[in-house]
Amino acid sequence: MSVAPVLVVRHAPVHVPGICYGQLDVPTALSANAAAAAVLEQLARDGTRITRVWTSPWRRTQGPATRLADVLGVPLVADARLSELAFGQWEGRAYRELDGDPAFQQWMREWREAAPPGGERLAELVDRVRSWRAEVLSRQEAAVALTHAGVIRVLRAEARGVDYDAVAQETVQPLMLERVR
Repeated sequence: MSVAPVLVVRHAPVHVPGICYGQLDVPTALSANAAAAAVLEQLARDGTRITRVWTSPWRRTQGPATRLADVLGVPLVADARLSELAFGQWEGRAYRELDGDPAFQQWMREWREAAPPGGERLAELVDRVRSWRAEVLSRQEAAVALTHAGVIRVLRAEARGVDYDAVAQETVQPLMLERVR
């Protein structure tokens, strides 16, 4: 039996560099249509017949995902499990400001176990992404998800059977189609 592919794409580059924006709605440097066009071009080269488009609930992924689903004529599912790590009280703050915050410095040392104030721990991100992945795999559908760097790193780790630490420093390019199955 053939295995249905799971493809993921990170959102377009954001238009507000230098701020912490995990679950904050921020504008992107490209329109939703331009971002979707970039993904559609890659899907055409890949040749996979997508049967469902998934997206996180944030505008930077939802706009392009909506356009993809419309063009492909497939269902669109928004799922909070595809959200980036929640940074709580640090959302929207400039990193240059956070660098002087002792709580931020402590979190930078203990990010594997600690949560930002009002945010979530890495284990929570991993658990919700694993839950999403298990659902998608059980559906046996060729799916594409528009999501975020942290989510894609979790999916890479799961696909390779390694801990998050092994992929934590890997680059996740915006708008690049990637197989994580």
